[in-house]
Amino acid sequence: MSLEDRIRDLKARIDAVPRVKAGDYVTHKLHNQIIDFLREAADILEELSAIPPPIEVVATPVAGLVLLTTGASVDAPSPSPKPVLLTSGASLNAPQTSVSLEATSSA
Repeated sequence: MSLEDRIRDLKARIDAVPRVKAGDYVTHKLHNQIIDFLREAADILEELSAIPPPIEVVATPVAGLVLLTTGASVDAPSPSPKPVLLTSGASLNAPQTSVSLEATSSA
């Protein structure tokens, strides 16, 4: 049974349970049904937490981007006329220039 079907089934079973008022007796059968509903809801939540969130890839094109791969090195004039993307192991030789590096991963 799919996750959506399980959720719909659980909602339908919960809706079928009678509501009680103050002073009404709750039978052991009704109490056990409620416990079963909670267990089912916990199982559904556990499954939902195991599903990875969707990944949104956002890319902004950068004109004239220079890509430096592992082991590559380049001398950049101060200030650098082009944006530079450094991968792990690449180096940018830019004397007297503040260079901010952000770790990226490549797939």
